[in-house]
Amino acid sequence: MIGDIILNKEASIILIDEIENAGINKSKAIQLLQAVDKLVIIITHNPGLALLGKYRIVMKNGGISQCIERTEEELKLLRWLQDVELKLERFTEVIRKGARIHEGLLE
Repeated sequence: MIGDIILNKEASIILIDEIENAGINKSKAIQLLQAVDKLVIIITHNPGLALLGKYRIVMKNGGISQCIERTEEELKLLRWLQDVELKLERFTEVIRKGARIHEGLLE
């Protein structure tokens, strides 16, 4: 899915709904999407994904109710969330491989 989006030369705006539910490594997918010269709109309730963008659009009653610019404090929280997400991704990968989870994965 992400490869198709990146290779589509005609689309200048990309809308992705709930990428965290796609069963893919969302961090890598987002990195790839950020590298292309396109406007990427991600619909999500995931705080880590929501804070990746400089702006967040809040929808209410079928329309835009707010446009929020990310603050420096939110940027710091994003870095913390990314660290937590990385650890969760490591746990997920270990589980997928059928291996045992251990405390060393927290480092």
